[in-house]
Amino acid sequence: MSASDAVVETEVAAASRPATHAADRGRAARRRLGPWLELTLMVALALTAAWAVQRWVVKPFHVPTGSMEPTLLVGDRVLVSRFLYRLHGPERGDVAVFHPPAADGTGASAVDVGVNYVKRIVGLPGEWIGGRDGQVWICPRSPAPRVSPSRYGCSALSEPYVQGPQARFRFREVPAGHYFMMGDNRSRSADSRELGPIPMASIVGPAVSIYWPPRRIAGLG
Repeated sequence: MSASDAVVETEVAAASRPATHAADRGRAARRRLGPWLELTLMVALALTAAWAVQRWVVKPFHVPTGSMEPTLLVGDRVLVSRFLYRLHGPERGDVAVFHPPAADGTGASAVDVGVNYVKRIVGLPGEWIGGRDGQVWICPRSPAPRVSPSRYGCSALSEPYVQGPQARFRFREVPAGHYFMMGDNRSRSADSRELGPIPMASIVGPAVSIYWPPRRIAGLG
């Protein structure tokens, strides 16, 4: 090798060093960022999965009042299915979470302000429902006042879950696509007796189980 060839090789090697050092620094930076990037992606995926589960599968709710005693106690936390009512319609006796009508008198759902009630479905679309003689009656048509509902083909509901006295309330028809909701603790419940029947669009879904506190874990329904 001639002296000139050696000089050229030395110059080429020297010229390539900065590029090599830059590549090494880039690889080192990627190695340093790797764990953080992986952690960020894992957290993002976990949050997305949790959001998707609550949006379409099951959502937790807190019970703030005693309106559903003794079935649900203050402080209980329940899991509500978001998809069951896509498979079949609500059924009488279901414990369900719904958005009540807005307090502005328009009858619109209060979904935008995050208000949720949990009550029991008592009346179905097309039925007449009312409270008389200490019982809830389901009728095909409105019975006359001061006449026994049984004379109008009505049937009294068997409600072993009810706590306290059964209040009297006027008969009303449940419109198509609506449901009559009542608390099990009838004397402490604001429900369809005041709110009116609840549209299907305002029902979040049925409460399927109590998951907290541990001593209260149980299925519902």
